[in-house]
Amino acid sequence: DMIGKKTLALELAHKLNGLDGGNISHPDIMKINGKDSGQISIGAVRELKKFIYIKPHSSPYKIVLIDDAHQMTKESGNSILKILEEPPDNSILILISSCINKLLPTVVSRCEVVKFPPHSPKLIREQLEKMGLGKRQVDFLAEFSNGKIGLAISLHKQKSFPLIKEII
Repeated sequence: DMIGKKTLALELAHKLNGLDGGNISHPDIMKINGKDSGQISIGAVRELKKFIYIKPHSSPYKIVLIDDAHQMTKESGNSILKILEEPPDNSILILISSCINKLLPTVVSRCEVVKFPPHSPKLIREQLEKMGLGKRQVDFLAEFSNGKIGLAISLHKQKSFPLIKEII
């Protein structure tokens, strides 16, 4: 988590459809997650099917981002298999997960798996320096975040640096 999978997926979806970046909504991009209930239900997959089989509205592709895909129930995982095997023309499904072992093996076997290694402390330092952080904060967050750039940025935005330093 917090390594950049969702950020990359959103940027890719926007670029493929010729949109400027950002977390804007678009009629040809659907986002699904299980944050509210802790699972991705079969109902969510049914909505995905309705969405993906309609031709793109104003873009080259219909794109579905399934965040925390490991939260799919067994039923929803089985239900999505047909789409993964034979996706409609001009459609792209991106499953995002930090727990690939919790996905059904049949789902994983129909996907191209892209692994995200931790970022180097040097790269994290560079990004934090661009944000205007002081050297002490940059050095600490780069090491403390353990290669997770999203964690480093989140800790900075939440102003957690003094509290963490106090605890440690």
